[in-house]
Amino acid sequence: MALLEVKNLKVSFKTGRKIENVVKGLSFKIDEGEVFALVGESGAGKSVSARAILRLVGEDSIIEGEILWKGQDLLKLSEKEIRKLRGTEIAMVFQNPQMALNPTFTIKKQFEDIIKLHNPGLSKDSIVERIKNLLSLVQAEHLFSRLDNYPHQFSVGEAQRIFLGMVLACKPKLLIADEPTSGLDVTVQAEILSLLKDFKEKFKTAILLISHDLAVVSSLASKIAVMYKGQIIECDVPEKIFLEPQHPYTKKLINSIPVPDILFTNKINNL
Repeated sequence: MALLEVKNLKVSFKTGRKIENVVKGLSFKIDEGEVFALVGESGAGKSVSARAILRLVGEDSIIEGEILWKGQDLLKLSEKEIRKLRGTEIAMVFQNPQMALNPTFTIKKQFEDIIKLHNPGLSKDSIVERIKNLLSLVQAEHLFSRLDNYPHQFSVGEAQRIFLGMVLACKPKLLIADEPTSGLDVTVQAEILSLLKDFKEKFKTAILLISHDLAVVSSLASKIAVMYKGQIIECDVPEKIFLEPQHPYTKKLINSIPVPDILFTNKINNL
C-alpha cells in the first residue's frame, strides 16, 4: 500500500457565480521514503494540489476525488481529525518560511511550543538540548545564540533551516515542500536540497517536492510528474524525463534550463 495515493483529484474555486477548475483529475502515488516531484510553470496547479492534501485551499474551494493516507480518505475526515495529521503525520514547508513562522513570538518560543506538544513533561534542560540537536540536524548550530530573535531578523535561508528544524521536531512521515528553494541563491539552494535528501535517508521521510524548475528537482526526485493546466501530462523516472521527454511542454521546460546549470549538469552526468 502506498503511503499517499491521490485519485482523480479535482479542485475548483467559486468566484461569484462562476466556478474555476484549477486541478483537473490528478492521480499519483508516493511510497515511504520516496521523493515525488510535481513540476510546472506558475499557475499549473501544483501548489493547489499540494495544499488540497491537507485541505488548506480555503472555504471557497471544492475538492473532489480521493486522497488516501495509509488507505484512509483524508477528504472524509472532520476538521478536528485532519488538524491532528497536520504537522505530525504530514508537514508542509512553504516558499516563504518567514510567513510560516509566527512573527509575534521568538524562535525559541516557537521551538519550545512544538517540542512540548510532542514531548509533554520534558524538562527545560532537555528542551534546550533538543533544540540544539534539531538545529544541528539542519546545519544551523550557529543560530542557537540567536534564539531570542524574531523571524524577521533572519535571512530567508536561515528561516528555512529553522522551519525545517521545527518540522523535524514533529517527525512527519510525509513532507510537502512547496518551492522550498525559491528566491535563494544557488549555494543556499543546494544546501536546502541536501537537507531534504538527508531527511529522506536518515528518517525515511517521503517528500512531495513542488517546483517550477526541473533542474532543481533533478538532484533529488526519484519520480517526476510534469503538470500543465491542472493536469499531469507526463510522469516517469528522471532518466526518462530528461533523456526521452514525450510531451512538447516537457521538452520546452528542459530547453528553458540555463546552460550550464550546476544542479542539472550534475544530474545528467550521473545518468
